[in-house]
Amino acid sequence: MASPTSVRRRLYSELSAEIQEHLEERVDELVENGTPREEAVYAARREFGNVARIEERSREVWGWAWLENLIADLLFALRQLRRDPV
Repeated sequence: MASPTSVRRRLYSELSAEIQEHLEERVDELVENGTPREEAVYAARREFGNVARIEERSREVWGWAWLENLIADLLFALRQLRRDPV
C-alpha cells in the first residue's frame, strides 16, 4: 500500500505535468498561427499566469494544504527546540 506522502507526491507530479502539457498545447497553437516560438512561449505563460500559484491553489482545493502547513510548522518548531531547548 502506498503511503499518503507518496500518493500526494504522485498527484502533485501529475498536476505539474498536466499544467506543462496545457502550456505546450497553447505554445503549439500560437506557433501554428505564425508566432515565433520564443514569443509564443512568452505569450502562453503570460496568458496562463503564475504556474506555481496555480499549482498551489489546486493543492488547496484538494484540502491538504492546511495539514501540510501544520506539519511543516510542527517540524520547524521541533527543529528550533532541538537547536535551543531553552
